Formats: sequence, C-alpha cells, structure tokens
Amino acid sequence: MASSSMTSSRSSSWTAKQNKQFEEGVAMYDKDTSDRWQKIARGVSGKSAGEVRRFVACIWKDCMDELFSFR
Repeated sequence: MASSSMTSSRSSSWTAKQNKQFEEGVAMYDKDTSDRWQKIARGVSGKSAGEVRRFVACIWKDCMDELFSFR
C-alpha cells in the first residue's frame, strides 16, 4: 500500500492504523460491492467516504506517475 509520505501531500494525513483499516476494507469489499467506499469508510476511524475516495485517487495517481516515470 502507499506510504503516508506519498499521500499526505495530496490528502489529509492518514495514520498507520487508518491505512491498515483501509487495506482491510478493500480486502473485504470488492469492486462490485454496492456503496463500497461508504462501507470501507465505516471501518476507517475518522474518515468519510469522500476522504476514502480521495485517498484511492491519490494512490492511483502516485502509482501511475511512478509507472510512467520509467519511460
């Protein structure tokens, strides 16, 4: 999963505990789960569904930036 240093510059900071809770939620709710982000957010202390979606967007962007930086 993304390190907190990668995501803290683009979104509110996440603790190690919140990162772990997020990872557990992603493992529990697959992409076809209705209201996936809301369900994951319920398991992440102090984070809303919107914050979870923004976190995912930052992780995705960081991954894509890293992938295409090798070209």
